[in-house]
Amino acid sequence: MKVSDHPGVRQVLPPETVKTRRTGSKKFDALLSENIKGAGVAKAQSSKVSGLHRVAPLLSAGIDREEIVGRLLRFLDIMDEYAAKLGNPRVTLKEISPLIAKIEAEKDDLKQLAETLPPFDEIRGLVDETLIRSSVEVIKYNRGDYIEA
Repeated sequence: MKVSDHPGVRQVLPPETVKTRRTGSKKFDALLSENIKGAGVAKAQSSKVSGLHRVAPLLSAGIDREEIVGRLLRFLDIMDEYAAKLGNPRVTLKEISPLIAKIEAEKDDLKQLAETLPPFDEIRGLVDETLIRSSVEVIKYNRGDYIEA
């Protein structure tokens, strides 16, 4: 039963936009198998492989997973230092300013390193979350959220 054939239901779309059902002699599965066979032959003819190709490594040669973890730990140490200074009422926001600049610089470097990781790497999620949290803190500092009224 079609919904549009149901009594009491009116058609919302204009009649010229409603697609009509095509009728043909071939069934869908026959058309699909013909198209798959045709595409497979054309692809095999167009892409002849000559020789072996090297597979690119997951990480670039200069960047090591341990290096990323080390950089992340150093970045978290900077964030801890920032949190400690922010929580100390004797430290002024002006004294925290160089630390914010250091966080922004390290954040940019860490972001470039994170982009070299595969998308579903376990470390990438941790790096992304750390970058997001540090970005939020930089925004809050620059916006003046920590200025006492």
